[in-house]
Amino acid sequence: MTSPDLLPDHRLELTSVVANSTMNRERGLTGANSNAREPGFDPADHLLSRAPEPRWLDLCSGEGLALREAAGRLPATARLTGVDLVGPLAVAPPPPTVDLVTASVAHRHALGLRARAHAR
Repeated sequence: MTSPDLLPDHRLELTSVVANSTMNRERGLTGANSNAREPGFDPADHLLSRAPEPRWLDLCSGEGLALREAAGRLPATARLTGVDLVGPLAVAPPPPTVDLVTASVAHRHALGLRARAHAR
């Protein structure tokens, strides 16, 4: 049962905003709607300064736009992985260094059970 303040899953999956107005499916790497603004740093710059074979796991990655942008700035040895509950809706395939993963129904169910348990 959902709270009257929350959208049911079938409607939530069709919206662009999943968490709040600053964390959405179209979040990029830089600019007004980006990781550079929220949470306040550029992951690609951070990875370039620290690792010859950068790795980035982006949870709730939405369309994977930030990962796609970062792939253009990172070496071909980078491995960028985005995990999202709904999955990317973009038609264009990601660059070779980017893997976009959609959490399975079992994972989504387990996450929902944990969220409800913590709310009690």
